[in-house]
Amino acid sequence: MAGDRMACYARLARRHVNVALCLLFLPPVAAFAAPPDNDAVNGGGQHLIETAPAERARKLTQRPDEKQPDKKIIVEVFGRPLTIGGGLKATFEQRRDFEFDAGPDSLNRIGGALDLEFLYEYAGQRAVFIEAVTTGRHDYEPESGERDGDAQWRRGEMWLYSGSWFGNRVSYQIGRQNFNDGRKWWWGDDLDAVRVRYNSDDLHIEVALAQELARTGTEEAHLDPAEDELLRLLASATRKIDSRNERSLFLLAQYDHSDTAPAGTLVRSELRDESDLDALWLGWRARGRWKLPNDDRLYYWLDSGVMWGEERVVDYGPADADHRIVDGVERRRVRGAAIDIGLHWQTSLPGRLTFTAGYAVGSGDGDPGDGVDGNYRQSGLQDNDGKFRGVTGFRYYGDLLRPELSNIAISTLAAGCRFLGKNSLDLVFHTYRQLQPMDDIRNARLDYDPDGIDTDIGSEINLVLGIEELTNWQLELVASRFRAGAAFGERRGETAEKLGLEISYRF
Repeated sequence: MAGDRMACYARLARRHVNVALCLLFLPPVAAFAAPPDNDAVNGGGQHLIETAPAERARKLTQRPDEKQPDKKIIVEVFGRPLTIGGGLKATFEQRRDFEFDAGPDSLNRIGGALDLEFLYEYAGQRAVFIEAVTTGRHDYEPESGERDGDAQWRRGEMWLYSGSWFGNRVSYQIGRQNFNDGRKWWWGDDLDAVRVRYNSDDLHIEVALAQELARTGTEEAHLDPAEDELLRLLASATRKIDSRNERSLFLLAQYDHSDTAPAGTLVRSELRDESDLDALWLGWRARGRWKLPNDDRLYYWLDSGVMWGEERVVDYGPADADHRIVDGVERRRVRGAAIDIGLHWQTSLPGRLTFTAGYAVGSGDGDPGDGVDGNYRQSGLQDNDGKFRGVTGFRYYGDLLRPELSNIAISTLAAGCRFLGKNSLDLVFHTYRQLQPMDDIRNARLDYDPDGIDTDIGSEINLVLGIEELTNWQLELVASRFRAGAAFGERRGETAEKLGLEISYRF
């Protein structure tokens, strides 16, 4: 049965790629008879429009969370525009007491990245994009004196784009490309994929088939086992209700057709794959704004999702220095639900002073013995990163803890303002509570686990400074402090701290 399903998916993928290549390189009739399209690209509501080459390049390659340069370098190659761009990024991060040890523990991390981008419009509404990325990281632990780091080339975006289909409503994109839903609640990642978009004045639809084809960096010896042979179908539809409000539907289906090793199998440590999940997510989003008296504005958002499927959980035991042995495989059904709702009240006071209140909850498993895991899972592509009416985005569930919305309730209060033009300051406070006591917080960054007895995880405060006043430059400073709740037992009241600085320049 599994072999038949795998063969079916493989045939579907091959068929899809063949159709994609034909659509990309055959000249469309519509291109000769109709004006260029207003096709949405790369999410976030951007549209490809027939304007100057620099404007077209910006629309094709822009990510909602990146500041774009005012001017692009454009040269002619065979009479067609080649746009050259890229960016430099430097980061510094300091972590303190993430392990809640009696003694101090800290980590200092310095990183950097350089990316070069080349967008060539080889025909009307036809483009090829190549991005090369090199990154470096150096870690230092002051208490132990240990140092670690790496430098590598990474695969950036690399795709072919074809627009102007069916009355300028449909476009096609194949290759490694960015998926971003605006809040990164569903997805905020680069994927190897084939994607089709439909765009009209009030409706935007995207459908994509994605599967990672190769490792992403030169330091990696192989594909991430969690992503190996993981096939995804992503779809979304957004409709404008009016100029201020929109509604969206999301669908994600994934099928993990990698082999699940039986008990007794010897597996190399770096190839461990602890979970194979076949699942379906469905969700709905509403967001927009209402105008209030005195030029105040009320912005709202609501994200909701349900998921269900089947998971194969692999338990590993020690074997030798380089291997682990499969102790057993557990099969279980999974299902869950989540909701994230909130308001921004933007006042007419100086600095557009804005107050935010939000609440997010992901279901937990109330009966661990019934064979059904009730903990909600986010898609695995999420980043939970967005703006609170300021100039810079940040982790809106907490920059230090960064939990996945699974078996947890998160309450948020914030205040922020703009100042001196394109700069902003946000003060954000979170409280965390598990729905069911567990000795794990899914995908959290702390190095110390709760006791699984109490549900009070604790609280976190973030101070976020964003500066975009200088042309092409962007600065983000985030200071965070987490205070442990009763769920950490004798460590209750302990604090962890994080300071992060990111400076980027786009050209």
